[in-house]
Amino acid sequence: MASSVTFLTAVNSVLKRTGVIQGSTGELTALSSPSHQREVDIVIQLWNEAIADLFGMGLFSGEVASATIVGVLNTREYALPSDFQRMAGRTYETRVLRGATKQLTLYEYEGGYDQMYADQPMATQFGGAPARWTINPVTNQIRFDTENSSSNQATGTYNFLYEKSVRYTSTSTATGDTFPFGDVVVDALVPVVAESHDAIMKGSFDGLTFRKSLARAASLIGQTQPMTRWGVRNAG
Repeated sequence: MASSVTFLTAVNSVLKRTGVIQGSTGELTALSSPSHQREVDIVIQLWNEAIADLFGMGLFSGEVASATIVGVLNTREYALPSDFQRMAGRTYETRVLRGATKQLTLYEYEGGYDQMYADQPMATQFGGAPARWTINPVTNQIRFDTENSSSNQATGTYNFLYEKSVRYTSTSTATGDTFPFGDVVVDALVPVVAESHDAIMKGSFDGLTFRKSLARAASLIGQTQPMTRWGVRNAG
């Protein structure tokens, strides 16, 4: 569920909580303020850090997107989405490309790109349908372990999950941007950003409020009830 709270509103909420502005008359109408620009710039940075901390705690809605690769004849590298941060999946078994038209699962090349580079001194000799993938750090593209060397193999279509890059700036377009998670998560993150702001600007920091608020945001963004019991529950 996406938020209805704009990024500008969230910045104003933090500035109010920290006492930088007061009331509705003091609210900023843009992410620029001659009298408070340093505080605004710091709050923008801290919102990005808080979101990164939150997303680092798990695989959450709003963080993950899906993409599709359509095979092209004699091609082994394919562009990543513009908002690509990294492949989703906590384990080797879940960081996969899944065949959309065939029952295939492509796992990450063991050892990564440098190992593939070492294993294939004549890369053009490796043809046929791909079985593994990696990310080429030189081109920033997904690279298969083989080239699609026939028109039949080139028709393969693959889907994958990835973690998006979520970042806000002081540009005018960010004023109306919303968050990729619900309003209650935004509300829970306001104290997190506010405490980080006070640590920088005032030298004061309430660690308990920071940790509780971040944990609350993580529990709310998860969209499922936390497990309190594991294993088989006996009747009676």
